[in-house]
Amino acid sequence: MEALILVMWVAGVTIKVAVFFYIASLGMGQLFGLSDYRPVVLPIGLMLGVWSLELFENSVISIQWLAEVFPFYSFIFELGIPLVLLIMAVSGRKGGRPRSG
Repeated sequence: MEALILVMWVAGVTIKVAVFFYIASLGMGQLFGLSDYRPVVLPIGLMLGVWSLELFENSVISIQWLAEVFPFYSFIFELGIPLVLLIMAVSGRKGGRPRSG
């Protein structure tokens, strides 16, 4: 039973990382006005690889960061950004209908 849970957890994390990597590549491509996102995939992948190795010296520092610093960042990403997007979506409507193009 533990093996099944471990496989599901690893698969979920892998899919999550792949989706975030795709979104980051697509977003950077759009930010730079590229017609295709593929030219930014390698630079973003290299940055993520280096960052993953250099971000924390050991697991103790990683756990300390997750316990003390991450809650403030998670508040911004999990509540702040969606709230701003909701306000923008609601304010963009006129008379209950979405704005036309």
